[in-house]
Amino acid sequence: MLVHLLEAIAEAEMITGHNIIRFDLPVLMAECMRLGLPILQPVFVQDTIRLRRTKGFKKGQDNLVALTGVPIPKLSLSWQEWQLAYEEKGWATVVERCVTDVKGHKLMRQELLDRGWLKEPVKWRP
Repeated sequence: MLVHLLEAIAEAEMITGHNIIRFDLPVLMAECMRLGLPILQPVFVQDTIRLRRTKGFKKGQDNLVALTGVPIPKLSLSWQEWQLAYEEKGWATVVERCVTDVKGHKLMRQELLDRGWLKEPVKWRP
């Protein structure tokens, strides 16, 4: 499963995510190392937690969604619900959560771009 993701990242001009620089990419790098897969190479990233300098509101995705009024269809799962979802045959709940997260992220990112709130993409290096 990760091989296809690594190939897509290698081909991308830029990737985006929320807190992707401090969480997702380091976790993915650790999994690559643990599984003996090729490590990630430098890639341009636009992290939607990287807003222009602000004070007074939290930068979590759920807070930004509420602040901007973006209708995000994200399926919310607790830690235990994630664990149970991974035990499902076919991972239907995991797939639904991922699909709704990506669709919601795209809407939120566009709203943040339209408002001029996001910082420019940066080159992430492992």
